[in-house]
Amino acid sequence: MPTITLNQRRAHVHDGGVTWKPGRPRVVFVHGAGCTHVVWQAQSRAIAHAGFNVLVPDLPGHGASEDDPAIRTVEDYAAWLRGLIGAVAAERHGGQDPLILVGHSLGACIAVSYAALWSGELAGLALVGAGIEMKVNPALLKDCLENQPRAVDFVTSFGHGRPAHLSGQTNPGKWLLGATRALMLASPPAVFQRDFAVCGAWQGKLHAPKVTCPALVVSGAQDRMTPAKSGRQLADAIPGARYVVLPGVGHMLPPDAPREVLKLLTEFLGGVAGDAAA
Repeated sequence: MPTITLNQRRAHVHDGGVTWKPGRPRVVFVHGAGCTHVVWQAQSRAIAHAGFNVLVPDLPGHGASEDDPAIRTVEDYAAWLRGLIGAVAAERHGGQDPLILVGHSLGACIAVSYAALWSGELAGLALVGAGIEMKVNPALLKDCLENQPRAVDFVTSFGHGRPAHLSGQTNPGKWLLGATRALMLASPPAVFQRDFAVCGAWQGKLHAPKVTCPALVVSGAQDRMTPAKSGRQLADAIPGARYVVLPGVGHMLPPDAPREVLKLLTEFLGGVAGDAAA
């Protein structure tokens, strides 16, 4: 299922390496600003092999997905995602199976907006590296267009926790900062800038109270882009949400702490799937 046609444009999707089967809960992973589905690789593959139908798209203008110039807000991204999920369900006949969204950073904003706008469609919501607001420095927005390498260097350095800067990663030989930098440099400057602009304009405090499904919010204790304090405020605004802080982790939680994030997601998804089946 590498490609779906949506709004007459190509949308690239990944299934975690496991073919979808009817009757399994659907888990949709949404990446953050300037990234692609690759950010969720460790978690999405494991979740797919654990018995879930997994969908990990490249958002419009990212990776192998064609851009959609109509997207100008987080809510536009959420509407695009809903259309994609519907198209995949029509192709794979899984539209009635429980749906859980897992988002990182911008992807978390998209997931919260989706849950607020179409609350009855979701069985669960997991938000990683998110806050009640996602303010962006105007200088960074300017650099995204005029000096993308400098903007990427800043986001890469600021986004990873101290252990990642000191080669403290799970996979031997993997350079996390280098991988993130290469990934973000591949993003078109206009798309890179749009991602941060829509994050900065997003009003999480308006959407969060409208979430009605079970929710998990995970922050990194060393997150300098979306501090844990803001993550706590987001969790407090979502009725009944569980909040977890991972020590020694920055904003890029999925690659910085792959095992810890996977453990939390596995526990959460297991609970949601059990509730949906009851």
